[in-house]
Amino acid sequence: MAAKDKLSPLALQELNSRLSSTGHQLITRESDPAKYARCIERWSMAAVKPAGAVLISESIDAISIAVHYATQKSIDLAVRGGGHSTAGSSSTDGGLLIDLGSSTRFTQVKVDKTKDHLIAGGGANWGHVDEAGFSAGLATVGGTVSDTGIGGLTLGGGYRWLSGKLGLTIDNLIALGLVTADGKLLTVSEEQNAQLFWALRGAGHNFGVAVSFTY
Repeated sequence: MAAKDKLSPLALQELNSRLSSTGHQLITRESDPAKYARCIERWSMAAVKPAGAVLISESIDAISIAVHYATQKSIDLAVRGGGHSTAGSSSTDGGLLIDLGSSTRFTQVKVDKTKDHLIAGGGANWGHVDEAGFSAGLATVGGTVSDTGIGGLTLGGGYRWLSGKLGLTIDNLIALGLVTADGKLLTVSEEQNAQLFWALRGAGHNFGVAVSFTY
């Protein structure tokens, strides 16, 4: 696999222009040192990498534009939810970091009472999911540590207290909202894009940016 490029000043300027109508924040070390430092902070110090820029957005449109642009320009791209990856999967050295965990929209969890489903933004952590589920009398197989992001754990399999009875987290996944490399937003489930759903359940970290999870 060819190495991805860092985000150059020219690319940063062009991306910022493309995102101008989306209400985004594109943060660099120079533009906001304190917020930048918080965004690249990780559970393991060994996983900290200096991103070229950090995108925080409440808009799927902004994420679609950013993913498509990074793909077109072969720019290294990483996505942060909880930032617990000890391998550094949620970090990039000089590339573009999409920080879902610092977004308000993408850390929200909604309850579908008609179906007993929990619908969580891709930047939510298991504390968010557990709190919403508890208030509705629902639970799912999630992380044992509350500030672990749902994205990495779910797409990697996921094991918790309820696993003996209900299996892995990924066995309880019903659907995802996924932004693919071409910037399209797909609903992925057993009924829609079924082959992609099969692939995502266990090998799903590199198929796109998961902006929502339904359990």
